[in-house]
Amino acid sequence: MVQIDSTKNWKKVGIEKLNILTDYLGHEDLYYSLVQLFEKRLGGQLFCPDNEGDWHKFINLQPAIVGYDKSEFIDGVYYYHRKMEPNDGHYIQKAISFKKFLEMDIDVILTTYFGHEQAFYDLIKKYKPNAIFVRYVFCCGERPLGYCKNILHTAHERPKDWSSDINYLKYLPENRKEFCYIPPISHNSITSFFNYLTTVSEELNNWNRYKSALREFVFRMYGDNADLIYNGYIPYLWMPRATQEVSFVWHPKPWGGGGYIANQALSCGRPLIMRRKYLQQWNELLLGFLQDSVNCIDLDARSFEENVNLIKEWAEPSRHIEICKNVAEGYNRFVNHERQAEEVKTFLANAKRGV
Repeated sequence: MVQIDSTKNWKKVGIEKLNILTDYLGHEDLYYSLVQLFEKRLGGQLFCPDNEGDWHKFINLQPAIVGYDKSEFIDGVYYYHRKMEPNDGHYIQKAISFKKFLEMDIDVILTTYFGHEQAFYDLIKKYKPNAIFVRYVFCCGERPLGYCKNILHTAHERPKDWSSDINYLKYLPENRKEFCYIPPISHNSITSFFNYLTTVSEELNNWNRYKSALREFVFRMYGDNADLIYNGYIPYLWMPRATQEVSFVWHPKPWGGGGYIANQALSCGRPLIMRRKYLQQWNELLLGFLQDSVNCIDLDARSFEENVNLIKEWAEPSRHIEICKNVAEGYNRFVNHERQAEEVKTFLANAKRGV
C-alpha cells in the first residue's frame, strides 16, 4: 500500500494539484463535509458543475446536480457563499462551466449519487481519462452500479458481494463544527428529526406508545411529512442548536439509522434511542460505535417496561449529564477526521496506481 506523508507529495503519485469535480445534490451537510475533507484537510480544490446548459449538451446529468444561484465570477469559476450558521458562518462552493472543465487539470471525479455513476464514468472516459473515479456512498441503502472501482463507503463491513479489485475505504463524513458538545439543559425531552416517520406505521405506533408511557417527557417530531400533524421542519441552519437542546434523539430509522442525524446527535453528545436491527440490516458504520446501555438505548434489547424505566434512569439530571459527556468524548475518539484524511490520501494514491 502506498503511503503519502503530506499534501505536498501528491505529484509523487502523478496527482498534479488535487482538483476534484463532484456533484451537488442540494445536500448542504454532504457538500460541506467534502469541502472539509478535500480542501481543508487535503489541500485540494473542490468544484461542481455550474447551472449552464453546456453540461447537459455533452453528458446526461440530473437537474439536482446544479440548482443554486451564482455569486462572484473569477477566471471561469463561480464562487458562491453557502451559509452554514444562522450568523455569518459560511463556506465557499466553487462551480465551473463545461468549457472550464475541459481546460482544467482534474485529478479526481467523485459522484455522491448512483444516478450519476454512469454519466461520470462516460465523462472520464471521453474527456479526462487520467482522472481517478471515486464513488462516495453515504447512504448504505444505495449500491454501486459497477462503473467505479474506488469506493468511499459508510458501511461497517465490506459488502461480501464486491469483487476483490474494488479499492474500498470506510469513511464517515465530517460534521459542521457547530455540532459540538454542550452540557444538556433539558433532561426529559425526546425528539425525532428523521423524515417520514409518520409514514411507517410500526414506528409511529412505537413512538405513540412510549409517548403515552413517559408523560413527564416532552416528545417532539420534526422532519418532512411531520408538519401536518406534528412539529414541522427545521431548516438546516438551526439543526445544531435544535440538536443541543434535546435530551435524547429518537432514531429507530427503518431505512438505515447511521446517517447525518445520528452522527450529528452523537457529536453533540446526545444518546440515541434506536433499534440496532436497522443498522445491521443496512450495514451501517456506526455499528462499530453504538453500544446498548452505554451510548444508546436499543429498544429491541429488553422489554417495553424495562426500556421505559431505563429512559427514566438516564434522564436523572446528574446521570444524564455524565452520559452525554461520555457519548461526545467516545464519538470523537471513534471518528478521528485527521486519521480519516490520512487514509483517504492512501486511498487516492492506490487508486492512481491501480492497486
